[in-house]
Amino acid sequence: MLTFTSCKDGIIEVPEFTFESTVYVCDTYTLYRRNGSDTKALVLTLQASDLPNTTGTGTLNSSGRTVLYRVFDGAIGSAYFCSEVPPVSPQVVEEWTGTAFSITIDTVEDISTSPITHHHTITLNDLVLSRNDEQEIFEEFYFGLVDTE
Repeated sequence: MLTFTSCKDGIIEVPEFTFESTVYVCDTYTLYRRNGSDTKALVLTLQASDLPNTTGTGTLNSSGRTVLYRVFDGAIGSAYFCSEVPPVSPQVVEEWTGTAFSITIDTVEDISTSPITHHHTITLNDLVLSRNDEQEIFEEFYFGLVDTE
């Protein structure tokens, strides 16, 4: 039995999917997680109606939504993805784009808070990340927990 692996200059390049547990939120619909050194990020952009204010579980397709994995040449600040005009530095040195995926969002209400808080557990399913001729596939990737009011 033979196994073939594609590589670049003898080095197998695989995106590192180790992120902090915190999901950062910009304008409610741009969500991102960073690695410990703030040089890598996984970004999920949703639509306005994707985070419901009702309890339940829903599955969304990729239409009108984006997933990006970016590697930077330096640490990104907390406002990097929230800026109207992207900062000049640090620069993106590698970007993988989600070419296929679905999103499961499980929402529960916390009525003990005022206003009522909605906890959204977000999971990416059958995620295909592509860069040039390379692909990485993740059957299920827990994106994180996001709260809305």
